[in-house]
Amino acid sequence: MAIATFMKTKAYQHWSFVVFGAVAFGVLWLIAAEDRWEARVYSDGADLTVFQALGEYPSLDQCRTIALAQMADMGAVADYACALNCAADGGHTMCEDTKK
Repeated sequence: MAIATFMKTKAYQHWSFVVFGAVAFGVLWLIAAEDRWEARVYSDGADLTVFQALGEYPSLDQCRTIALAQMADMGAVADYACALNCAADGGHTMCEDTKK
């Protein structure tokens, strides 16, 4: 009976509005989250532990353009990769995908 009484109060109406707003904001944030492509260039294509990070870009095409331009300056041995939505995880970097 106490719950039914509380649900009729202005405090309940206020909290329900706050909760609904928070949920709606969370859903919109997830939908609007943009992919981030990190450009990486490897000076020695055989050693993938040594690389130069060139920044994050909103599209794979932009990432490739930047990486290829930098790689051309480094010489024929260089290689590149574009990594999608990377995040640090316990000392390692985890990415959703990696493409050339």
